[in-house]
Amino acid sequence: MAEQMTSQERFNALLKGEALDRVPVLPFMFGHIGIVNGLSIADIYENAEASFYAQTRAAEMYGYEQLNMYGYAMYGGWEFGGEVKLPRTEGECPTVTRYAVKTLEEAQKLEVPDNYLEVGSVPINLAFSRLQAEHHLPVSFSANGPLDMAACIAGVENLMMWMMEYPDVAHHMYRVCTDFNLAICDHWVKEFGAENMMPLVGCAVESNNLISPGFFETFALPYLKELVEHFVEKGIPHCFVHICSHQTKNLPYYQQIPWPKKSIFSFGIETSLKTAAEFLPGHIIGGHADPLLIRKGTPDEVLEDSRKSVEEGKALSDFALMPGCDIPAYSAPVNVYQMVKAAKLYGKY
Repeated sequence: MAEQMTSQERFNALLKGEALDRVPVLPFMFGHIGIVNGLSIADIYENAEASFYAQTRAAEMYGYEQLNMYGYAMYGGWEFGGEVKLPRTEGECPTVTRYAVKTLEEAQKLEVPDNYLEVGSVPINLAFSRLQAEHHLPVSFSANGPLDMAACIAGVENLMMWMMEYPDVAHHMYRVCTDFNLAICDHWVKEFGAENMMPLVGCAVESNNLISPGFFETFALPYLKELVEHFVEKGIPHCFVHICSHQTKNLPYYQQIPWPKKSIFSFGIETSLKTAAEFLPGHIIGGHADPLLIRKGTPDEVLEDSRKSVEEGKALSDFALMPGCDIPAYSAPVNVYQMVKAAKLYGKY
């Protein structure tokens, strides 16, 4: 399984749309990186330096393409004044233990914090981004979808009810979340230069398991479109977008967003890679080894599942093998390696 390109050469060629020796493998895991480095999961989220170098070592160990990034699924809860628990000896990922907004009246009063660079994970992300810039890697910042952020601020149950019964309140929350992301973006552009950036955009609560395509068009699309238009206006060349869970019915709306020319889209196992590529031509489609199988399956089962994804993805013009979501923290390291092995065995061009 000799390699013709280095990991860095392969990743750079992927972003430029150039010829590759094999299918690239891009990581999408956070807690697991702490475990295999002998750290706590919390270290990956609260210690920028430990997280950055742990990700570097994991890339070297597993042999996938290095893409050190900082982010977490519950983004917004901590940043707007709630409380988030970071798992140390047990658990998988950060969870909100106290929502910043609990009532309709509190939602109506929600504002962007004046000290937005000092709240929650933002200063940790900024320190991480400085390490990315120092090592000439794409500089990322969290820019989760407005529904995702609002759900972490007020809870999914409240958000679902307010969209139906008090849509103006829901729109107010999405407006504030979008303004928060725009402010963060502007600071990152000023410090790091737009040409070096790759925002991390997560969309999970937008899943059709929770909302209809019509609700996506009404509540999610306008704000996501505004945010991405801002990225493009600033000159940001790439986004890393995780479209989580079942969102096939939302793809016509994602297609309407003017994404930077060469963005990376990560999909869950619910979405056909071919269908995703049809709606997002010219972009890099990532997917979709089964995270639960990586956690619970045998090495042979993971290798076979990854082989199927590789062979489906190779038919696309731009493809990277990725897990369908964050790899569970306590997955067997051999199962994580099986993704890389599948790309080397079956992904040669």
